[in-house]
This record gives sequence, structure tokens and C-alpha cells, in this order.
Amino acid sequence: MKRCKIFVMILILFPIFGYAQQYNNPESAVFDSARDRYLISNFGERAILQLDANGQLSYFATNIVECIGLHIVGNTVYVGGGTGRSVRGFDLDTGQEAMNVHIPGTAAQRLNDPTSDNDGNLYISDFYSGGGEIYKIQLSDQSVTTFFSGGFHGINGIHYDSETDRILAVCAYHNTGDYTVISINREDPSDVLVADVGPTGLDGVIVDERGNVYFSSWGGAAGQGAIHRFPIHDFSATPELVRGNLNGPADIFYDSVNQVLVTPNFLDHTVDFTDCAQIGAYQIEQIYLDDPDYILEPQESAEFVFRLGNYWGASIATASLTCSDATVSIQPTQIEFPEIPAGGSSDNSSHPFVISTSSMEEPHLAYFTLTLSLNGEQQEMDFQFFLGLGGVLLVDDDDYAEYESYYLNALGDAGEIYHYYDASRFGTPSQELISRFTETVWFTEDAEDQTLTQEDMARLATYLNGGGHLFLTGQNIGDDIGGDAFFADYLHATHVTDEWTGAPLILGVPGDPIGDDIFIQLGTEDGAQYQTLPSVMEPTQDAQKIFGYFPQYLPQMEGCGVRYEGEYRVVYLSYSLGGVNTSDLRVELTTRIMQFLRQGVGVEQEIQELPPSLTIQQNFPNPFRVSTEIGFGLSRSDRVKIQIYDVSGRLVRTLLDETRDPGFHSVTWEGKDAENNTVAPGAYFYSIEANGEKKIGQMTTLR
Repeated sequence: MKRCKIFVMILILFPIFGYAQQYNNPESAVFDSARDRYLISNFGERAILQLDANGQLSYFATNIVECIGLHIVGNTVYVGGGTGRSVRGFDLDTGQEAMNVHIPGTAAQRLNDPTSDNDGNLYISDFYSGGGEIYKIQLSDQSVTTFFSGGFHGINGIHYDSETDRILAVCAYHNTGDYTVISINREDPSDVLVADVGPTGLDGVIVDERGNVYFSSWGGAAGQGAIHRFPIHDFSATPELVRGNLNGPADIFYDSVNQVLVTPNFLDHTVDFTDCAQIGAYQIEQIYLDDPDYILEPQESAEFVFRLGNYWGASIATASLTCSDATVSIQPTQIEFPEIPAGGSSDNSSHPFVISTSSMEEPHLAYFTLTLSLNGEQQEMDFQFFLGLGGVLLVDDDDYAEYESYYLNALGDAGEIYHYYDASRFGTPSQELISRFTETVWFTEDAEDQTLTQEDMARLATYLNGGGHLFLTGQNIGDDIGGDAFFADYLHATHVTDEWTGAPLILGVPGDPIGDDIFIQLGTEDGAQYQTLPSVMEPTQDAQKIFGYFPQYLPQMEGCGVRYEGEYRVVYLSYSLGGVNTSDLRVELTTRIMQFLRQGVGVEQEIQELPPSLTIQQNFPNPFRVSTEIGFGLSRSDRVKIQIYDVSGRLVRTLLDETRDPGFHSVTWEGKDAENNTVAPGAYFYSIEANGEKKIGQMTTLR
């Protein structure tokens, strides 16, 4: 029985809650590091309280109309004055008023939460304004301007994130009914990132020194308040729950000196101080086997060694590992874990778990749960591990970038069993390993140099000569190895140019078993945003083009995807699957590619059996201001009619009424009617009739 090591990197922080004091509707808090005290706005008393290092609570300033948000700049604490429509500043030494700036005009309804940038500007949110205003005060001359008015209702807490140079804000309510976290570019406020989240009644937002974004929410009823967190500036992720069962958590504050999260509970009249060295958050980077083939095979054992990294410091008492898979046994099931120094990491290499497998009928994923315990608190993490031989080999060759989730999710959602191999860490997979898999998915994403090394190409050539099936994808592969014999002899492609300079739109070849009716907008929606240099290539005579760049016409459409079927099978994309714009489309494309690699159906025969069809593509851009392109594909020559209608069904314009050859085509609409008048902004429909079919699309024009 062979023995090997499995490594897991995990970040772990546990929840332990500290002291709390009685307050009267506490709303906001800040830490005055020079005087080692917290300042808390006491909305119910119209006062600012101070809490010293000994836990003594006293008044700092009183008689403040609707004392709401607090923020410290230099030697002054600033407070949002609510319906008083003013922002006041108080000297931290004397408690005397140092500034009182009135926000002019009728828009200001309830000034709420202040924050500041690094250029001497103070910002204040307006909770009740209909336009979702944030005002900017230049502290040097106390001049006031409107920084942001983006139509987001109920802008509540705000925070300046210096790392991204953006203003973060949360909306307690929104005109669409969504509860929203927004990120505003400080230099260009029209650049707004929006994350609609599930929690309701959003109040405060803050960023810690690692870039994690925390926000508080009141929920729909008393006791349903919570604090959630986005991981490191990633608003596309699902926010995780940090604390629950709170009662009106208001304007939260992160004390970076003591690593404490301060939560004023408005309805409970309490303030919680949570040690962030103990906040629950962990991250599994990957599982690795210190074994020639990196696979836990039947009747093999492995030492399970995991490393815990902690940002501030934690002491873990025990760790236990369980698995419900009948082919897996674990010894021991519980171990003692060493203390983790602040800012450091520790592993259990001196007390490893040993995982053993029995015989198994087929390869599969086994699901494990690792439980870490400290002072009665527990954190559980679930992960999966590939057992046995078979399935798909997934080779991550993206030069230490972190794009593997696009492929792990696409393969998993496509129902594929896969074994993950990180070539950036372990080098070229051995011939022994790669030869064990009939299908291999190999991605380089945006790696620029050494996308495929000479050793990589030699291993792949041997693999393909043995009848292997390869799906290769990456935007710089042609730039790097386009002149190598491997590119033509095994990828069956000819490199044309290093980068495509047109619109990042890709069309599948009509009737192709992989490309038919596929339209890709690279680097948009939830696709990876780095797709800036996809290259152009063409298939060799023995291969087939499956994708090309919009809006060129077939067969002259400049290629970015080929497939080959002979003694082995290859699909090569000169762009990255991770850049495909939606997860559903990535899954669909993955499914088609895997079917092609496995089926062995004659390509020409399969294409001939496809019925004649009309395909249309969503217009681009959409919405648009000046003009938009409408794309369509024909599998045979036919007369094509394209007409534009408004939402009432009235014909606006006939764009095209003529015969077109097979292939992809496009027409431009400049937002004008039959009389060449600019149409009103709003929604419109376009219909395309050809090949005995009629298809409808919708678009929006902005003016």
C-alpha cells in the first residue's frame, strides 16, 4: 500500500464576542487611537459618548441634532446631523465645535454617514434623498458639491476604500426593491459597481486591512439583524454570514489597531466588540498529493496534512476529519492542533490524518468534513477529493493565477468527474499520469510566456499519438508557440496574429457540433475580465473551424477555435474558456466539447444531418446610444428580412430585405426610423425571417 501526502491551505478565524455596554440607540462608532478610546454616537440622547480603555462610559459632546454617523480626520471627529442638514466637527482634545457646514438646497433630507479620502475631502450620505445623493466637502475651504446622485434610494453607510480608490455605500432600500451594495469610482462617479444582496435593511459598511468588505443589515424583524462579508474586493461572490441574530446592527466600524469589529445595536441599546482574530472565515486553496500520479488510487493510503493560516492569531484545540464514503477509512479521526502565531501558519504534519481506500468499482468524488474546535466554538469545512482512476484530467497551467474555479465549476456542472492538477506548482504532468486519462482539459488562461513548454508539448504529443483527447484553451498560446511544429502538427492550426483588435465577440460556425448557435461576449457579465489579447488562428486543411470573431463573414471569418478528429481528437480555442460571459454558456460549451472528444462521430456526416436553420445573436452593444450590430447566421442561401418594431408592435424600419449567402452576417441599426428620424429611447424588437423561420430579439436604445 503506497503512502502519500495531501496538503490543504486553510485560513481560519473563530468567533468570540467581547464586552458590551448599555446605550440609548447607538448608531455609529470610531476609535480614537491617540487617546485609546472609542467614540459612539448616542442617537437617543443626541450625544457622542466616549468609552475609555478601562470600560468607563462618559459624555464627549451633547445637544447634537440627530447624532448619526461618526468619522475621524486628524484631530477632529465629524458627525452627520440628520434632519439638521449640517455636518459638524468636534475637536478631539476639547470636545468643542470646530466645524459646522450646512448642506444647501432642498435635496438634503437626512445627512447620515461621513467618510474621507486621502485628498482632504469629506463625504456625507443623504439617507432620505430621492436621488441617492452623497455630498463632498472640501475641508480646506468647507465648500460643498454633490459627489454622487445615482438614483439609489436610502443610501446609508459609506466608506472610502483607499486600496481601490472607491467609495463603498449600502442602500437600506432601493427603487427596484433590491438591497444593494455599491462601489463608486472616486475619480469617475459614473463608474458604479452594483451588488444586489439578499439581506434587507442595509445600514453600515466597512473594509478591513485585507480588503474584506463587511456590511450590516437589520433584516425583516427584531432579532434578524446580521453582518455579512464579501471576500477581498470581490462583489461577484456570495457574501458569507459573519454574525447573526442581532437587533438593529447599525454603522459598523473596523478598528485596525486592535483588530476589533465594533457593532452598535440600535434596537438593543448595546455595542458589541468582536475580536476579528476570531471571526469565522476559512479558505481551502487546493488539495495536493505528494505522489508521482497525484491520485489516491484503490487500496492506497495517504497522509492528510493541512495548513492553517491565520492573519492575527488563534489557538485551536482539536481537529477532526470525517468522510461518509464507504471506500474511505481515516485514522485517527481526531488530533490535537498546535497554536498558530499571529500572522503565521501551522500544519498537522507531526500528527497527520491517514486516509486509506479500499477497492472501488469506478472513480468518484469523496466528500470530507474537517471540523476545528476552540473554546466550545466549532467551524466546519466541506471539501471533495478525487478517488480512483478515470474521468477527466484538468491541468491548471495559468502561471499561478487563480482562474481554476471557472473550469472546476464548468466541468462539475457538466456532470464530469475530474482530477485537478496544478502544473504551476508541480510542473509538467508525468507521462504516467496523463496517459491514465482519455480526456485532458488543459488551460493557460492569460499566461504570456511558456504557455506550453517543450516538455509540455513532448508529453502531449506522446499522449495524442497514443489516441488521447485534448481540449486546450488560452489567449496567448498562439503568440508563444505559433511557430512551433507542435502548433500545426498536433493542434492543427496556423497562427495568424497575436491579438484580435475588434470587438470581443465570438460566433460559432453554423451547423458545427460545437459552435452551432453559440455567441460569446468575452470578458463581460461573470466571465473573467482579463480577456484583452485573444489571438487569431486558422485551421489546417485537415481540421475544422468552429469559432470566429464577429462581425466578419464566413468563410472569411477570422478564426479562434478549431477541432480535429483522426487517430486522436483535439479542440483548441485561442481565447480562454474562463472569459466566456456566463456560467451557463461555459457549461454548454464544455458539454459540447466533451461530447465531441468522446463520440468519434464523423464530423462531415454529423454536419450534413443537421436541418437547415436560422440563428440570431443578441445585438451588441445593448443597451446602445449611437448604433448597434445585429448578427445572424444562415446554413443555406435565402432571402433575409430584418424589421424593427416598437413595444406597441408598430413597424419602425425595415433594415434588410435581400438574399444572403450561408454564413454569419450583421447589419447596423443607428436608432432611426424609416424617415431617418432618431427614435425615442426605450425598448424595441427586431425580427429576422429566413430559411422558413422567424426569430425575435429585444434591444434598448438610450439617448
